[in-house]
Amino acid sequence: MKLVVVESPAKARTISRYLGSDYKVVASVGHIRDLPDKELGVDIENDFKPKYVTTNRKILSELKKQAESAQAVILATDPDREGEAIAYHIAERLGMRDAEEEKDQFQRVTFREITRDAILKALDQPGAVNMERVEAQKVRRVLDRLVGFQASSLLTKPIMPGLSAGRVQTVALRLICELEEKIRAFVEEEYWSLKAELIYSDQVFQASLVRIAGEALRNQKSWKVSVDDKAAAQELVGDISGVPFQASDIIREEKSVKPKPPFTTSTLQQRASTRLRLSAKQTMGAAQGLYQNGLITYIRTDSTRVSAGAVNQARGWIEEQFGEAYIPAKGQFYGGKNEKKSTQDAHEAIRPTKVSLHPSEASKKLDANQAEVYELVWLRFVASQMSAKVYDNTRVVFMLAGNSSKEYEFQASGSVVKFPGHERLYVEAKESGKKITRAELPPIPNMGEGDVADLKNLNTEKHFTRAPGRFSEAGLVKKMEDEGIGRPSTYAAIVSKIVEREYVELKNRRFHPTELGEGVCKFLTNVFKKEFEVEFTKQIEIRLDDIERGDLIGTDLLSETYDGFKKQLEYAEAQPDLLMKEIFEAQGEKCEECSHPMLIKWNRGGSFLGCSDYPNCKHNRPLAEKQDRELGSNPDGRNVRLRFGRFGPYVEMDALSEGQKPSRASLEESQDPVEIDLSSALELLESQGDRVLGPGPGEMETVFLKKGPYGPYVELDKNQEGEKPKRVSIPKDKPVHEVDLSYGLLLLELPRTLGSDPDSGEEIHAGIGRYGPFVRRADVYANLKDSEDIW
Repeated sequence: MKLVVVESPAKARTISRYLGSDYKVVASVGHIRDLPDKELGVDIENDFKPKYVTTNRKILSELKKQAESAQAVILATDPDREGEAIAYHIAERLGMRDAEEEKDQFQRVTFREITRDAILKALDQPGAVNMERVEAQKVRRVLDRLVGFQASSLLTKPIMPGLSAGRVQTVALRLICELEEKIRAFVEEEYWSLKAELIYSDQVFQASLVRIAGEALRNQKSWKVSVDDKAAAQELVGDISGVPFQASDIIREEKSVKPKPPFTTSTLQQRASTRLRLSAKQTMGAAQGLYQNGLITYIRTDSTRVSAGAVNQARGWIEEQFGEAYIPAKGQFYGGKNEKKSTQDAHEAIRPTKVSLHPSEASKKLDANQAEVYELVWLRFVASQMSAKVYDNTRVVFMLAGNSSKEYEFQASGSVVKFPGHERLYVEAKESGKKITRAELPPIPNMGEGDVADLKNLNTEKHFTRAPGRFSEAGLVKKMEDEGIGRPSTYAAIVSKIVEREYVELKNRRFHPTELGEGVCKFLTNVFKKEFEVEFTKQIEIRLDDIERGDLIGTDLLSETYDGFKKQLEYAEAQPDLLMKEIFEAQGEKCEECSHPMLIKWNRGGSFLGCSDYPNCKHNRPLAEKQDRELGSNPDGRNVRLRFGRFGPYVEMDALSEGQKPSRASLEESQDPVEIDLSSALELLESQGDRVLGPGPGEMETVFLKKGPYGPYVELDKNQEGEKPKRVSIPKDKPVHEVDLSYGLLLLELPRTLGSDPDSGEEIHAGIGRYGPFVRRADVYANLKDSEDIW
């Protein structure tokens, strides 16, 4: 009998189905030993030797018992650093002393997919435990412990006990905090755009003003001219009014859009976030189950490379389903020269092991998340082998001489799909707020040079420059990958950790640093100026890769890194009070009782100001940003202020007359009290009551924004006696103050028909109700995760 050891019971069950009675497959249930939880666990003076402790004695005892009667121990753990370390620790505890010399007794096998063919092939080609890979894992683990364990202990006095630092975790937090600083420092600027609503051949279309006197407007790349206010915009309207819109140039081009490559770990996490609304942790949990059950290939990879056999599977399925036109002349092979420099390319991209197993069939034996992730992986891989989408793009240029003889350039663009290609199977989901691509533009009339379009309206629109957007979970993973910090196996754990530690919180699916997170980040990055830099962390990852290739000795990296870290650590341990004063002193704030400087301090309730002479003086008070503050006055002179109540921050405006109550509005979940100014406060107050959004689609119709017992909604009043107005709820994920006429009209088009059930023939509708977005067939309803899914 040969003993096969894997990490998980699920993986063991799957492999057992493919092997006969000559094999016994058992699970180690992860690592059997690790560093101790409550001590450093590293002998620094003895070449940083780790002091491992057994984490599961029962499992280890069972492995030893099974190994005694086994002809050989086959180590079939995952083909990455953690898997290699698990294999080594098991073999070492079972008696292995030299991996190469004892490779017949302790056989290392790896496979990228849990299928019969892959497993049998791996068993025919056993090797030895890769000690360079084991060393790279050990060095990473020791580095993480040296930095994390010792830096965490420093946080107790300046902030509070029970906090943690992490070598990569803190750098990820730093990315979020630094972005938040940029957002706070951002000053918005007003600008205006001009669009002409035109008619040609009974078709209405739009043309945008893009240049004035040859200079690009602010809404274009490399802009030179800005229309800064309404008066300037109206002046343009007056100068253009009455001028014919004659097409001066027509540019027609055939364009193509190639399919995206198959998923890597990070791109799977990003797409599952935008399309399925799954966190990185949920995505990896679902993908791990799919891998262990033999449905997809190994899930921790940074490569888009796939095997020739997999490509042929996909091409065969595509040709059978859609015809020869939907497959390129040759298979699509990704990776190689197109990969990033940091790509290790150790494993294939994530793909289904059998293209013939359609998602509709696979879903019958999977939970909801697994079914969705499998469908995503399957669609992306199969689509990656399909032909490009082909479309015709038309751009019409209108060069106008204004009444003042100033030259204006308007452009209208549209596209018509000639061949759907890969989009017949799969269309990528977008993150909210992203602009449509050229291929997604609606068609425009077929005009010729010299043709004149009739001007229906000249519309001006006010815009404001926007601060950088906060990271979504998908965006943070992408940023980490782009910066080279972390690896495919660590992204999900890093993101989950900073959320669990309450250093960041998700509001409207965007990361906001908490006060606690900003305090931790500020302290650590001031004490360890180099160790928590993005570039330094990136270089550590590169050098860990060097260790795995055998190009660098692990103890050299540990010594070099720890020497610098230790100096900063010792200084911080010797000067805690001085550091607290340097980093957390509130500028200009003195204690009212003893005149000592005040420091920013923390407890579980958040941050506050406390006397630096504590415990001699225990005086404290709220931070300025948590104190009520005046914001200004509205147009009729009533004062507006930000206040903090027992249920959170809110804005308040003085009553219109004596005896009336002041107007109040709570801040929305996505709003930071620090960022609230007079204009945003007035928007909030205005959104509390009924307001007119603008004219409806028909004559004498009006669109209102109103609030009811089940929340805000838009209403279409047709001004016809006896006819009930149409009402549609505003989705909970849409801030009320952002609802404008165009969004209201979009909502009023609901419910919309998606199509018919192929079995019953009943129509399927999508809409928004009091409980959120939904799809409906007859009387059967199903909730949607996000209002964007309706469209």
